[in-house]
Amino acid sequence: MAVVAALYAVYSLPSGGVVVTLLAALVVALSWRRLAGSSPVFWLTLLALVVYTLNLNAWWHALIGDEFTFYYEARDVALQRKLVDIVPLLFDGTYVYGTHPFGSTLIQALAVRLLGDTNFGWRFSNPLQCALALPLFYAFFATFSRRRLAWLTVLFLAVSQYLMGFGKIGYNNLQAYFAMALMLAAVAWTVRRRSTATAALLGLAIGFGFYVYPAALYVVPLPVLLLLGHDPPVTRAARRRWLAMVLAALALVYPLLLQADYWQGKILGTLLVDPQLAASSNRALGHVAQNLAYAALSFLYIVDESHFVAVSYVDPITAALVILGLVCAVAWVRRARFAGYMLLTLAWLLLAVGASHDRSAPPNTRMFLLLPWFAWLAAVGWAWVLAEVAAIANRPGLTPATRRRLEAGLTAGLLAVLVGVNLYQAYPLARARLAGRYQTLQPLFLRLAQREARTRPLGQAVPTFLLLMAPDTVSPGSLAAMLQLYQVSASPSPVLTLAPADEAAAPEISRLLGEPTTVALVGLDQDKVFEGAFGSELLNNNRAACTVKSETGAAFATLWYRPEQAGLCGGD
Repeated sequence: MAVVAALYAVYSLPSGGVVVTLLAALVVALSWRRLAGSSPVFWLTLLALVVYTLNLNAWWHALIGDEFTFYYEARDVALQRKLVDIVPLLFDGTYVYGTHPFGSTLIQALAVRLLGDTNFGWRFSNPLQCALALPLFYAFFATFSRRRLAWLTVLFLAVSQYLMGFGKIGYNNLQAYFAMALMLAAVAWTVRRRSTATAALLGLAIGFGFYVYPAALYVVPLPVLLLLGHDPPVTRAARRRWLAMVLAALALVYPLLLQADYWQGKILGTLLVDPQLAASSNRALGHVAQNLAYAALSFLYIVDESHFVAVSYVDPITAALVILGLVCAVAWVRRARFAGYMLLTLAWLLLAVGASHDRSAPPNTRMFLLLPWFAWLAAVGWAWVLAEVAAIANRPGLTPATRRRLEAGLTAGLLAVLVGVNLYQAYPLARARLAGRYQTLQPLFLRLAQREARTRPLGQAVPTFLLLMAPDTVSPGSLAAMLQLYQVSASPSPVLTLAPADEAAAPEISRLLGEPTTVALVGLDQDKVFEGAFGSELLNNNRAACTVKSETGAAFATLWYRPEQAGLCGGD
């Protein structure tokens, strides 16, 4: 809780953030003795929470596609709806875009309600869910493989550059990642306890997957297959457990069975919606084969860099360990049933998640479901490396204590390197490689507004942003909402969009240009019209111009500023 409070302070309390962060650090310091002996998974979860949240308010993460629809729906539920309005919607399977269940929106709405109507309150639910999934994945892997492999798997997931980048988006997709962790932890608990109650909880976990991002449905076969191998329904007690699981799952899924639109919506995003693929078996097989190859190599290289995920789904060091781990896992198949399960389910995920879609390459919006499998293979590969290093160093002999210290030191070094490499790949590298795709007018406007707030002299009035652009270029309401969401202070009417050629707007434009706090942005196609109509105002108010560009050098608008606003033309 102290770490969450510190993150909340940093990203949501610009004025009191330092105080709250210091108080959180004090809580950790006072609890240090109790925490010092905690499991490595505990510390890895905290590390993940921090690195996943890093740069959450950065302007270059501000906008992707239609993500703000999810914010508006979550905000409506959190701040406008009463409980009596929410209850009838709990089992609505088509709440957003006709394909996303209401339960998915409710998760984001809870975050907004608890953490505030801010960018942090909205987006933080993704990093939080990804971090909370780590103990669940540990419980799963520790049940069916060695504990060391389990926490090493968590180590690789905790520093995933994929989750650092993709988690900044306000989509609901990563709820499927948490649902996967929940299902796998539940089946592990069921196998260990062999009780009707745990089987029923497994059924509820499976049912939960139907109410989040639809990719969670690809995960449903995984716990069922594992349960078939470890607790098949061949005895009366086992059949009772299976019945409890099925009934619990059906209890949650039953309301969806009555919603035809829910099931029709699940076809979207699959190759069945492409008429050419659906009509030609040869074309469909070629499409599947190509994407299967792309998916299988995605830990090394991805064809389509998007959604703040660049180069590959894991870092180069992890990728090399995945190859080693794959070789080891294949060698273990005959004597380790779990290795066979992991390879079989990896094949299923590569096909279902990576090749059943209608896109030209595996979509980064759901390929995160492969990360636990890549992480486990990397853990296997690192365990092999440690064993080989110990064997080489075992001359004339190592005591068990010395060997443990050697392995711990090497693993600590690996973690430090992985943190650095993944932070670089998730932030500076992805930012640079995807700048041309996502640094559009809206994020660049946020950059300008954040820069203005930083450079504004103490006590100076907050500005009005005057956009002089062609009609329908951008919605002033959406930009004003962005300022509010990111807590950038602005005047009561912060964004005005006027057309320079509109004679009726000329007096208001002249007045605003005379205001020292006005920040004027002119569309590139409006420059000549603007300068011709308001050249005297620009001269009289001592305004100069600079071009607003993305980090690739693409120009989007001209900024007209006064001498005291010259800092707005700087870089970030």
